[in-house]
Amino acid sequence: MGYVTDAAGLLFDGAMTQAVYIIVAVLGLLVCVLGLKLVRVWNVLTGLAVGLGAGMAAGWMLGLETNVILIVSLAAGVILAVLGGVLKKFGAFILCLVGGFSVAVQAINPTNAIMIAVCGAIGLILAILAMLMFEPMVIIVTGLFGGALLASGVECLLGSGLIWLWYVIALAAALVGMGIQFTLRAREIGKKEVRHAQAVKEEISKEAEVEQMRALLDDDENEEEE
Repeated sequence: MGYVTDAAGLLFDGAMTQAVYIIVAVLGLLVCVLGLKLVRVWNVLTGLAVGLGAGMAAGWMLGLETNVILIVSLAAGVILAVLGGVLKKFGAFILCLVGGFSVAVQAINPTNAIMIAVCGAIGLILAILAMLMFEPMVIIVTGLFGGALLASGVECLLGSGLIWLWYVIALAAALVGMGIQFTLRAREIGKKEVRHAQAVKEEISKEAEVEQMRALLDDDENEEEE
């Protein structure tokens, strides 16, 4: 009976692990393809994760009780999630900071504090650039971040242990994702320009009709005076 229970537990653990890998891969695909489109959603999720992590780290360093740490972490997570959802640029700053740092860590695989600091600097630079060039940088960072997540999930599912496979999948997914996002954004801009042009044309048409009516009224008044 004990062997059966142990085997069932191992199967359950294996299934749960596989499910986590699949979730990571699917999440990476969504971030990669719909990064800008769903930026507020990613801002909320990133803010929640960063708040929870920062709250737990701070509580642990301060030696707080477990219940207090949980409350502080939850409060920090909710606050950052709400701010990220409401203030799009603030949320995008956190998203690009975390995304850039995460991609750099996975790509470089730092082995010392200096390299970790370099990864943090990369994330910070990308986050600052996102404030200056919001849409292009969000597309680029979410493409890279989503590609890295997708590659990690797929590589873990395959269990190959091949480092080069991660780089191939991550780079290919990032390029395809960025291409799709830039294409979708270009189409949205094109549709907006068409609607704006139609609105301007209608306005000009209305103004022309008004001018014609004025001209007709002026002609009628001149005829009456004659």
